[in-house]
Order: sequence, then structure tokens, then C-alpha cells
Amino acid sequence: ATPVVFIPAPNDYPIAQGTALRAEMPRLGKAQRVKLSPAVGLTPYDGHNFIHLGVATWEPDVFAFLNEHTRR
Repeated sequence: ATPVVFIPAPNDYPIAQGTALRAEMPRLGKAQRVKLSPAVGLTPYDGHNFIHLGVATWEPDVFAFLNEHTRR
């Protein structure tokens, strides 16, 4: 029942695993959102570190999604 937000950077390492996992979410009845972030830096290493380097970019979307899908 845990909601999931996918926020891949387009220049991350191959994201095929995340794509496959996202495809399973509707079948499992899980709340999910996909938000493709802008590229971060120039290399796949930079893109992979988007979670650390791009907090200001992803934080509003993630918290809005969690507020929508969690109980208080």
C-alpha cells in the first residue's frame, strides 16, 4: 500500500529496472507518480546523484505526492 514516486534523471545510469518497476505498479494497485526530472550535471554519475544534487527540484513534487497519499 506504500505510495511510490519515481523521479529519474534522464542522464542517470540505465533506468530499465525503474521502467519495469513502474509498469508493475498499476497491476499491483499501488499509488504512483512518475516525474522525469531535468538532467543533472553532464555524466551518468551526476544523474545518478540527482537525489542529492537536485533536492530543490524534486522536493516539492515528492512531498505533494506524499501529502496526497498518506494519512496523518
